[in-house]
Amino acid sequence: MRTIVLMLLIVAPSAAQDSPDEGPFSTIELRAGGSYNINRNNIHDYWRPGYGGELSLATPFYFGIAEAGGAYHRYDVADPSVPRFDAILAFAGWGIPLSPSPYVSWYNGFRLGNNRMTFDVDTFAGIRTESEFILEVNSTLHLRLPQGFGIFGSARFSQTYTFIRFRTIYVTAGISYRTSSPRWIRTLLQ
Repeated sequence: MRTIVLMLLIVAPSAAQDSPDEGPFSTIELRAGGSYNINRNNIHDYWRPGYGGELSLATPFYFGIAEAGGAYHRYDVADPSVPRFDAILAFAGWGIPLSPSPYVSWYNGFRLGNNRMTFDVDTFAGIRTESEFILEVNSTLHLRLPQGFGIFGSARFSQTYTFIRFRTIYVTAGISYRTSSPRWIRTLLQ
């Protein structure tokens, strides 16, 4: 419940789209960045977070912005009784940007996805992977540069629905490239 309330508080104040003349799927933006888990909780007694990466695509939707992508995070052993693992997240999201100027936008939204954790050794008899539902709230500040390029920084609260909730806060920084969508992509998606 707290996650949903937090998501609504972040998304609700932002009520403008990038620009009123952009239609659904009119542009595609590719984002790539490095990320790091900054909070500490009970999982960090067993694992140390390493640096990760994120790659996503975003496009104007009928209302707001739709996105899809993936992220990779490495977790090394802090307690030798547990195996090291890699987390691969696949997600789809939606949010609303607030654009105070043509060069700056502040995006707030949520993501739903799957967190697939792959362990170095069998965690249970013959099982080396665990795949769980994930919910994230995401806030991104984006600076547009000439020629379709941009830089961004984001923070997101992520909750993986394992038996003991896996709650993490990631910060991500990276670059983006935005271009007009080809007509055939717009037609296909609409």
